[in-house]
Amino acid sequence: MRQRTAEALEASETRVKEHLEKLSHVARLHTMGEMASGIAHELNQPLTAISNYCQAAMQLLDGVEDVPPQVNSALKLAVAQAGRAGEIIKRLRALVSKRAIETRLIDVNQVVGNCMFLVEYDLRERGIEVVQLLSGYSIPVMADSIQLEQVVLNLLSNAMDALKDEPAMKRHVIVHTRREGKKGILEVRDTGRGITPDLLEVLFHPFFSTKPHGMGLGLSICQTIVEQYGGLISAENIPASGACFHIELPLALQAERQLT
Repeated sequence: MRQRTAEALEASETRVKEHLEKLSHVARLHTMGEMASGIAHELNQPLTAISNYCQAAMQLLDGVEDVPPQVNSALKLAVAQAGRAGEIIKRLRALVSKRAIETRLIDVNQVVGNCMFLVEYDLRERGIEVVQLLSGYSIPVMADSIQLEQVVLNLLSNAMDALKDEPAMKRHVIVHTRREGKKGILEVRDTGRGITPDLLEVLFHPFFSTKPHGMGLGLSICQTIVEQYGGLISAENIPASGACFHIELPLALQAERQLT
């Protein structure tokens, strides 16, 4: 009887502890929401200024002789990326405030293509080779393109970090998309040292990070984004081949013709 009582008490204490941890996470997520709202307000003004200054510079250069074409191209890219940053902030505010996100039909293959363009410089600087195994068919899903790009960019960033201590010949990232029944699959794999079993259990917990200066919000936000579209995200180790992040999203097969 004493043993059963002790076990019941221990189980009760465990449940209380888990509940307190969840409450703590909720409180910190609420704080993050307040911070995101304030930060978004402060950042929108300089982003708008950057865009305006770049457009003004383009107008000043219009008609000037001997201006390298790369200058105008760089300014146009700066304007585009300032606008993209503003959209990311807008969606982050909507995410933490639980406002409805406007979804549309997108192709996961196209999302991957957009992300590879954005990380091309980082990959080249770090000497990382990317293997893209993209489905020959479209992967139509109903989602927000910018949010899905943020998920893929986060996974690519983590993969690049996992390879920083690997020899040059072992720095590979594999991006794989495919269909499986009514699901669209996206996988990002690296050839690093993998994730220890104890870390796999807490990898998507808010505020958990293996990086010295990490906030531990990247994968948690990725999970929130994927799940709001009815999907799942998970991580596993591939024997002798590093870590693999696996995303499943429901296919929008009824609207697929719009992508063709």
